[in-house]
Amino acid sequence: MIFHIADPKEYSAAADSGGGEYKPASFDKEGFIHCSDAHQVASVLHRHFGGVDRLLLLAIDSVAEQEHLRYEDLYKRGQEFPHLYRPLPLSSVLGTYVLERKGGMFSIPFEWMRSFG
Repeated sequence: MIFHIADPKEYSAAADSGGGEYKPASFDKEGFIHCSDAHQVASVLHRHFGGVDRLLLLAIDSVAEQEHLRYEDLYKRGQEFPHLYRPLPLSSVLGTYVLERKGGMFSIPFEWMRSFG
């Protein structure tokens, strides 16, 4: 199981379009979708989403996407992150969770994340 932090509007637009796949705005430039393992979600939220108050956490079936998934340390920080090298089929999204900043912090849904195995 891997996770992706999405802009709720981007994800909703993809889901509503009937196209069957999602790709964030960064996909066309980078060629992949940034993802995280469960233990990386909190640090990614802190590092990259400081000014955002509402996000969507996607639980992604990593087995279904294994052919297009690579673990890489692109920024030479000593930690590899999963990257999905294709638009994400909506059929590989096993669940979504709304993340809302309260009191300056996001509450990480660890129990929800563990429910996917």
